[in-house]
Amino acid sequence: MVSISEAWQSRDFATGESASGELRYVIHGTGDDFTARALLDLTAPAFFGGLFRQSISIHQIALDAFAGTASYGKKEKEDGDTELVSWDTSGGTTHITQSLETIHKLAADGDAPDFKGAIGVTEDNQIEGTDIVVPQLNFTVSRDLDAALVSNAYIQGLAAATGTTNQSAFRGLPAGSVLFLGSSGQQKDEDTFGAEWRFAAASNLENFQVGQITVPSKKAWEYLWVRYSITADDASKSLIVQPKYVYVERVYQESDFSQLGIET
Repeated sequence: MVSISEAWQSRDFATGESASGELRYVIHGTGDDFTARALLDLTAPAFFGGLFRQSISIHQIALDAFAGTASYGKKEKEDGDTELVSWDTSGGTTHITQSLETIHKLAADGDAPDFKGAIGVTEDNQIEGTDIVVPQLNFTVSRDLDAALVSNAYIQGLAAATGTTNQSAFRGLPAGSVLFLGSSGQQKDEDTFGAEWRFAAASNLENFQVGQITVPSKKAWEYLWVRYSITADDASKSLIVQPKYVYVERVYQESDFSQLGIET
């Protein structure tokens, strides 16, 4: 049975102007060099660490085994080989139940209840909240891809990464702040695909207040919700709702954006 596995002495990587990388494999169960090359070609990914696969090589190490290497580097730019970026900062919309600050707290008679920033508290102590526009950067990267790099596995990888956040820094934006919205592409000619990748970016937060509770951190695409409790407000002589518990939930998986096929 022919098999291939990544060698433990693999994943060499160098950054900088001459960035490069190597993945190494061991192919067992065949003495045929054509079979070994074909299996290595199918297994080694088109991209590694944001670099393009440039070559593969094999050498026989036993009667029925080969060592294989996939080498990666920056793509040599050709005439017309340009990356285009477009952006939109119109922002996104979110529903909030807490304000940043209560500016005025007024009453026709006596003191108004202090809800600690809860918005739209009804007579039966329900929290209506409100919709607001929040900072959000939507951007699209467009470029041509060599048709040899666009395999079914690569396209399936793009689909799997859709709706995930960046597990490490991406284009100067910190981990957890970028959401991959998906990709689309179309073959332009025998050698080239035109492709685009769409993203949304927002801010990670640290040490902020929700009522009287300090939240140590919340990544941009994590979800925050508040549990309220009813308590007595002596000043206004009424029962009020105030934040009692705050939860930050991870609702998106993370992924390695270097596998998207564009520089990170």
